[in-house]
Amino acid sequence: MKKLVLMLVILLGLSGVSHAAESVKHVDRSMGQRGWHKHIIATDNDTTAGLVTWPTRFTQLTSAAYLEAITLASDNTVEITVNGIDGDGNKLSYTIEATTSTVASAGTTKFTYFDSVELSGECTAGMFIQTDAGTTVTNIATGEMVSGIAQHFTGDETTYLTSWGASATASTVTAGQYGVGLELRWYRDDADCLDATDGYEVIDSLYVGEDRVNPYRTFSQPIKLAAGGWLAVYAESGINNSPVAITLQGYDV
Repeated sequence: MKKLVLMLVILLGLSGVSHAAESVKHVDRSMGQRGWHKHIIATDNDTTAGLVTWPTRFTQLTSAAYLEAITLASDNTVEITVNGIDGDGNKLSYTIEATTSTVASAGTTKFTYFDSVELSGECTAGMFIQTDAGTTVTNIATGEMVSGIAQHFTGDETTYLTSWGASATASTVTAGQYGVGLELRWYRDDADCLDATDGYEVIDSLYVGEDRVNPYRTFSQPIKLAAGGWLAVYAESGINNSPVAITLQGYDV
């Protein structure tokens, strides 16, 4: 009888261990995650609040369009990955090649909104991203590898924001000048990227002042951002053309 009881205890114990292992696997959030990180150094923040961008040339799409890349150097042989949102609200990523000066390479799917662009190698003489109608969306400066726009579209996925921060550049503020105030804005409807004056909530705010302290927030509990929305950083400074650097980091599921 004692042996039978002992065997039952052992079996129950093994069963508990098995369930614990399954639980750990079930809550493993690393599966299917795609991390992202954006760092933008913007030098043209003004007294009117605006989206943080660098370079300054950026115009969001107002209607669905095919996107093209034009390189300004004949020796460029790079792959250009354009990221955005398609007509169904899903994330769209398309890679094209630009190998010859002034030759545009068109994608095969229309973008509704433009998010970002990244290059496989150094851009030796600058590059433009434009619509098939010839409207410039943004440009990549010589020597740069990514577009500098402080935004992130969630598309058909859920985004978890893990941290964000701001840092002063050498000439951000001097004695007697105002600093740069920053708002981390969350728009539940990505269509608000065309009219960002309302329809948002401020997740957090940072300020870079004369002391040049570099504020940074790490969220111990990542902030969940639902599908179909738009995350953006807006800046307002005491004087025009104030520079500041922005960092955003998170992951999509």
